[in-house]
Amino acid sequence: YGKEGTKEEFNTLIGPSIDEIVEILKTKHGLKPSLHDLSIMYVSTLMKQGFEGTELFPNAKDVLEKAKKKGLKLGIVTSGTKALVKI
Repeated sequence: YGKEGTKEEFNTLIGPSIDEIVEILKTKHGLKPSLHDLSIMYVSTLMKQGFEGTELFPNAKDVLEKAKKKGLKLGIVTSGTKALVKI
């Protein structure tokens, strides 16, 4: 839709659900399509692009490896959809 976000804007969107992110962006950028259509497009784009360029939090890998060595049960929590978790 001819809009370009910044890294700062992206960082403010960590945590909310996909639908909440889409609603925030729709309002902020004055996008015309429905929330439903924008959400479908958002998820579809993420599935096509994958998460190339996504960075782990500092020391995340080390923390997870140490936890695993100690026999702790590990889980991942996400605000993403089931479809996105599977890619």
